[in-house]
Amino acid sequence: MIKNHKLAKSIADAAWYRFREWLEYFGSIYGIPVIAVEPAYTSQNFSNCGETVVKTLSTRTHQCPHCGYEVDRDVSVAPP
Repeated sequence: MIKNHKLAKSIADAAWYRFREWLEYFGSIYGIPVIAVEPAYTSQNFSNCGETVVKTLSTRTHQCPHCGYEVDRDVSVAPP
């Protein structure tokens, strides 16, 4: 059904919504907080000092000009 270009976005959106429902359900059962975060520009906020450093998606290493710390972009935004 995803191959149908007229329905693909609706089907994909419904699937992600259902996945989020399951995460929230099991989080409540096991006492783990589930927080929905707007995905736009999240990997531009640096975890070490909190400053925003604009970069393209092809830039994989985050080098902060404010504090000088350097880390992989995915590691910087991953929860502890």
